Amino acid sequence: MGNAPPTVTATRRKASLAAALGGLVLLLSATLQAAATGTLFCTIDDRNLSFNLLGHTSIEHGAILDVHDGSLKLKAARSVGKEIEFPVSMENIFMQWDFDSDLRFAIRIEDPDRSREIVLAIIAARNEKLEKYLGRYVLQLVGGNKTERLEGPISCEGD
Repeated sequence: MGNAPPTVTATRRKASLAAALGGLVLLLSATLQAAATGTLFCTIDDRNLSFNLLGHTSIEHGAILDVHDGSLKLKAARSVGKEIEFPVSMENIFMQWDFDSDLRFAIRIEDPDRSREIVLAIIAARNEKLEKYLGRYVLQLVGGNKTERLEGPISCEGD
């Protein structure tokens, strides 16, 4: 009475094998997804602003997939007045371009206290020798009836 008929045993083996294969497929899929992402770290620290962004990118497309940590601090200057800092998240990235080994994206932040919009565009090219993206930023402060434009160098590291 302890032995199941051969057809029931074969069915159980097939079900176990299917479950094991399904688990293996899920594991491989998760591993491939993790392997298909890279880390991106960008910094700016000059007389105009401090900017830090730590995120994950798609290695295949170079697109930023998420932002783990980010901040933008406008330093006290004639165009800003006093220092102000804003958090940067994935929601702030509103444009990305993919040109071969270039890194190009733009961040938009609303500054309701000053009735303006802050737009930071990053334009950098991959330097394989240094293993970095080197380039420049363009910062625009748009509000009221005027637009201020500031520029400077940027460095990003990514894999």
